[in-house]
Amino acid sequence: MREKDSAIILLDKTGKVQFVKEGQLTAAEVQEVIERIKQLSQ
Repeated sequence: MREKDSAIILLDKTGKVQFVKEGQLTAAEVQEVIERIKQLSQ
């Protein structure tokens, strides 16, 4: 990755990838990640 780039990788408790995105997230993607985190933390 280059400087100022970003990558989001969301894993579940077993290490399985639940979400991956390189670059800026849209508002909808931010909400999706938040909802997935809530589900995974239960």
